[in-house]
Amino acid sequence: MVAIAPKQRRTGGRSARVVEHVLDAALEELATTGWDGFSMEHIAKRAGVNKTTIYRRWPTKVDLLQAALLAIPELVAEPPDTGDLRTDLAILLGTRVEQLTSPVGRGLVRAIMLGGASPSLQSLRESVREKRPAVPDAAIDRAIARGELPAGLDRGLFRELLFSPLQARLFLRNEPVDAAFVATVVDVVVAGITNQASTSESLRESAPAPRAAPSSRSRTGTR
Repeated sequence: MVAIAPKQRRTGGRSARVVEHVLDAALEELATTGWDGFSMEHIAKRAGVNKTTIYRRWPTKVDLLQAALLAIPELVAEPPDTGDLRTDLAILLGTRVEQLTSPVGRGLVRAIMLGGASPSLQSLRESVREKRPAVPDAAIDRAIARGELPAGLDRGLFRELLFSPLQARLFLRNEPVDAAFVATVVDVVVAGITNQASTSESLRESAPAPRAAPSSRSRTGTR
């Protein structure tokens, strides 16, 4: 069975076990063959089921891959709540690094990156990113409530700033990512976001009040 990271077994009857086998087989197939080689027939062979069993539940391979990605347990776990934003982010990003550096995780990421020209895969990638972001909204909401992040935060940009350096080091430079690097990225991004918000607020407070427009009487003179 595929393992992105240590995972809990899904429970249930025979039907649930069949679903588990198919979803695991889908992840293995993508990691091994890439998007171009991703086929229902190969997945059925890996899972030991008939193609009709797969098609009844997932009409297209995009539907199947989305279900497989969203079923990875670590992507649906409750986000940490340590009371400190930087600690929460270090845990979240550290978990994501563990996922991505497993053999299957690396294969999945490379397959998805190389298949980026496919509109279907691009749409799937955005859908999964939206439903299972690396930094869940709950963690951001708590940080805003504690005053660690500004209320008007651009969440998409915030996540991208955190995750892009990790992805670049892992998959573009093929270098390891350790806890110290994760902590540095977190510190730089959080400091930058909070400083920007503080500077913007200071500029708004120090800006002179707008001058009133001259009345029509003052523009034309007294008659």
